[in-house]
Amino acid sequence: GNYIKGLVSNIAGGVNNTIIGDFNLIPGGRSNKILDATNLNSQYPKSAFCTVLGGSNNLITGNLQYTNIVAGSGNLIVNNDQIEEKGYSSIIGGTANKLSGIFSNIFGGANNLVSGAYSAALGTNINITNSGSTVFSDASSGIKNVSQANVMVLNFANGVYITGNETNKSPIILDVTKLPQHTNTSSLPIGGVFRSGNFLMIKN
Repeated sequence: GNYIKGLVSNIAGGVNNTIIGDFNLIPGGRSNKILDATNLNSQYPKSAFCTVLGGSNNLITGNLQYTNIVAGSGNLIVNNDQIEEKGYSSIIGGTANKLSGIFSNIFGGANNLVSGAYSAALGTNINITNSGSTVFSDASSGIKNVSQANVMVLNFANGVYITGNETNKSPIILDVTKLPQHTNTSSLPIGGVFRSGNFLMIKN
């Protein structure tokens, strides 16, 4: 069965779903959970205003506010320090994604990890550890580590195609290996394009 402990929380269906906290919602699915922080001395000890919209084995835990998982399976949104209120983040589908950055999002895919704030990931095997970064990636198996702040990264093994002439529709292939590689981007202007390993990056 389903289990609820909290004010104005609701589980509308599904099986083995759990809510511990106030103003939370699980409308269905299987084995989804929204849980309190473990530190009960926290000023805001309960996850509140959170939603898991279906799927299975998804978990929101650790003093989070206004946080959502939309379907998928085995996804996790967690506040690692638990004492400070965090949240305002979402995982939209996918599987085995983990998010701990405030105001961040993972859009589907698999095995993505976002711990940076104000960041977003779309693809697979992305690891964002700094703030303000957006990463788009293909389905290749290698981990795409992004530790620089405030960058956009396009990581596609067979290139990035941009629609060319409207008459012949010929693609423009952007070969990142032809771009200069930078380890220190402080001198680059906002919007500057550079290469870091096999990543195409745009400073923002």
